[in-house]
Amino acid sequence: MRSQENFFANNFTYTTTLTNINLNNPHVTTNGRYSISASTCPGLDLTQCVQLTATAIGGQADDGNLSLDSQGNRTHGSKTSWIK
Repeated sequence: MRSQENFFANNFTYTTTLTNINLNNPHVTTNGRYSISASTCPGLDLTQCVQLTATAIGGQADDGNLSLDSQGNRTHGSKTSWIK
């Protein structure tokens, strides 16, 4: 998320193209458990909010997806928070 905030500081908008922040688009984590993509937050403009979604893949798939947006909202599967 820090890279998105740096991009915002320089461009006055977030980006859904992860190559703009030096990542593959989509970005697969080093351990290969999540594929990360960026999108506009539902109902908001990209200048207001960006949402990152980590889609669980491989052995992680049964654990569900995670999302975090630039306004601090986060989800795990269908829950509006992460498991502690």
